[in-house]
Amino acid sequence: MPDRSDFPDVYDRLLPLFGELARLPLDDPERARCRERLYTGHLPVAEYIAEQYATRDVAAEKLLQIASEELDRAIDRFDPAGGGDFLAFAVPAITAKVRRYSRDNAWPKRTPRSQELRAAVTAAARELEQDLGRPATTAELAEHLDITEAEAALGMTDPQEGPA
Repeated sequence: MPDRSDFPDVYDRLLPLFGELARLPLDDPERARCRERLYTGHLPVAEYIAEQYATRDVAAEKLLQIASEELDRAIDRFDPAGGGDFLAFAVPAITAKVRRYSRDNAWPKRTPRSQELRAAVTAAARELEQDLGRPATTAELAEHLDITEAEAALGMTDPQEGPA
């Protein structure tokens, strides 16, 4: 995360906008402009957090979408009257949301089902290799186990490496 002391005026100059946002009526067009300035001004924070969790399994674009949505919610929830710092409020919320999405969608999911599938495919591959005198294809493994080719391919992946 960029050290806040590297950009003291970049975020500090946005703080008065929270007070202005709180004072403006919901239907005031200036409120939308103020909110947009807060959002675009803090967007680099969301972008940075999303980049930190991007992997080959979880697309950076999706994480940026999640981070941006959480930034948007944080702007709505932040109470400037409380005297707190917006970044201290928003960064943990954005990070938690991005981490949760990343964790829930990362490959592979090490579940008993995936471990059972891997064991079954490995055993079938050995058996078919002996019968066929060559390594079995994904299609042959799928047919032998009565599963889809996608499931057979999944069972052939190393859980530590994920899909190729």
